[in-house]
Amino acid sequence: MTDGINKPVIYRLIFLSYKLTYRYKSTIFMIMLVLFRNFGKLNLFSKILSGFKSMSTYQTMLRRKTGSANIKSKSQTSYKYTKKRVKPKFVDVLTIEGLLINYKLEIPEYQRPYKWQQGHIASLIDDLQKNLNLPSYRLGTMVLLKENQKFSIVDGQQRIISIILILLAYLNSNNRSNHSKVSKLSKKVSSISNTFKFISDISKANIQQNYRLIEQELKKLEFQNNIIEFLLKKCEVVVVTLDDISEAFQFFDAQNARGKDLDPHDLLKAFHLREFSERDKDEISGIVTYWESLSAKSLKSFFAYYLYPTRSWIQSKSSRNFTKSEISMFKGINLDNDEIYPFAEQYIILNLESGVKFPFQLDQRIINGKRFFEMVEHYRKRFNELDLEKFDKNFDIDDNAKQILITINNYTYNNSYIRIGDIYILRVFKSLLVFYIDKFKDKELSNAIRKIFIWIYSLRLNHEKVQLASVDNYILESNLFEHLSEAHQPKEFLTFRIPMVEDEKSSKTGEISKLFKELGYMKDA
Repeated sequence: MTDGINKPVIYRLIFLSYKLTYRYKSTIFMIMLVLFRNFGKLNLFSKILSGFKSMSTYQTMLRRKTGSANIKSKSQTSYKYTKKRVKPKFVDVLTIEGLLINYKLEIPEYQRPYKWQQGHIASLIDDLQKNLNLPSYRLGTMVLLKENQKFSIVDGQQRIISIILILLAYLNSNNRSNHSKVSKLSKKVSSISNTFKFISDISKANIQQNYRLIEQELKKLEFQNNIIEFLLKKCEVVVVTLDDISEAFQFFDAQNARGKDLDPHDLLKAFHLREFSERDKDEISGIVTYWESLSAKSLKSFFAYYLYPTRSWIQSKSSRNFTKSEISMFKGINLDNDEIYPFAEQYIILNLESGVKFPFQLDQRIINGKRFFEMVEHYRKRFNELDLEKFDKNFDIDDNAKQILITINNYTYNNSYIRIGDIYILRVFKSLLVFYIDKFKDKELSNAIRKIFIWIYSLRLNHEKVQLASVDNYILESNLFEHLSEAHQPKEFLTFRIPMVEDEKSSKTGEISKLFKELGYMKDA
């Protein structure tokens, strides 16, 4: 003990912070900083840290806290604590053996399917083989939710399932020479594998394929038996344990927003799951099971090509690429917050109406939690059902409107070649058409189809090439989405002025030009 400071404790904190992620380095750093500040030993603090490789990280964090690159004296240093952070109940670094022995692991029903494929397994085994000589090997982080002495896997399930498959295949193999290495874990591994329940067909298929691959790898001469011992004794994971489901999803959300590139819709899923109200939490399992049954590729495309651009253009914002930086577009109001402002009262009333289908609108505020998932499904179906060739089966439109829909569909997809610019334009047409129907249903629908067609295909005829940037710029300069959002009646939307096409610059757009001439928006040559 030196002047009230327990050095071994401080050294342990520094060592632990060096091994953890930036998020927890910051937390431990602040503990040390407060301790040294209270004892007037900030200069000693600087000397202790100088021997560590992560000194630059600590200096950066210190600058953020003190506004200076130098360690100041107690009288000079000021501290500003701003953002409340999730505090893990427990953080530890464990070997795989320690994890399996000490934690009763479960996969909650709301988890995504097991999507690791044979390439991931081959890469994992290859990594193990290459690093056998290391004293320890870090496999990543797991986020666990503690519930009644059971630990649900919030993040890290893909890797741990794969590890369980490797151990099971080894235990079931004919290579018994080293079974003693895992004999103590035999029952534990079997118990965990029986606990893991998989509903998704995707999970079941990947588990079967990956298990077969592991069996094949075990039979290869180059597969060394001590890989299993290395996996159990030397491979480590950082285990973050929380006891509140909202905090668990918040931690998952924050970690993945900064780390590996999850798709934006996965980050939104995590955010809105923790926003569920208490009365809706019984529905989480069913909603997530359905959400995960959908194609990840189709969800990604739906957000990127339709939902995100539409909401962005309604708000007069650029919408070229949907990344995790733009997910705030789909974060709205939590109706269970203690402080609800008057503007949100209308949503509370609508939300409490039992037995009534919620009246979603593309330009309304997002309601967090259950309503987000319902909103996505509502518009996913709307867009999927928008078959232009069969549109007149569901809506009463005139012959000219029918011809427009058939022409633009055939022009885009049935030519001998497909131009990406034409696909961009058709997506805009569909998005605005859905927005119109969403707002006014079938009132003046034929005239609306003509208006939307002339507006967006003017861009096609006025340009030799159409790129994503030119589409985005055109909409922001002549924003029919915003005009529709502000309209209270169909006639207000239909008054939007669109200039004639004076000089056609596009090629191979004869059928489009013909329709423009028939509608009086292009002069005959």
